[in-house]
Amino acid sequence: MTVVKLPLTHCMQISALALVVTGMMLALWTPIEWAWRLPLALAVGGLGTWSWRRHLRRRPQAIVFGRLRGLRCQTADRHEIRIAHCQIGIVNPWLISARLDDDTGDHFDLFVPGASLPAAEHRAVRRALLSFRPSSLRDSRNESAG
Repeated sequence: MTVVKLPLTHCMQISALALVVTGMMLALWTPIEWAWRLPLALAVGGLGTWSWRRHLRRRPQAIVFGRLRGLRCQTADRHEIRIAHCQIGIVNPWLISARLDDDTGDHFDLFVPGASLPAAEHRAVRRALLSFRPSSLRDSRNESAG
């Protein structure tokens, strides 16, 4: 079993802040009545802040993988969740992007820049995602082989 911690880099935090501030500035620069600009900018800022806080609570803090245990992730509140389905977006040496679904239908967005992990750990996460098979598929293969 291998555990890889997924740090939240300073660059990712700055990017999220810049995205929210840009959205608020665009809302203030829209050609509508001034009475609507400020509420629109506050709504964009509030939605951006809520989305970021939700992402911080739900983002995987660590990914756990091994031959027999499949793929699991630990969230910020230290719950370990078994991944039932993995929808891969991008997997290459400089970026990993995937959507991980659990048994209950909740999803977790995995976003790992290459600079945030040592090369060996980043490679191990890429290999685990690319070789991931749902547990039901693994169980049916084991039954047919046995």
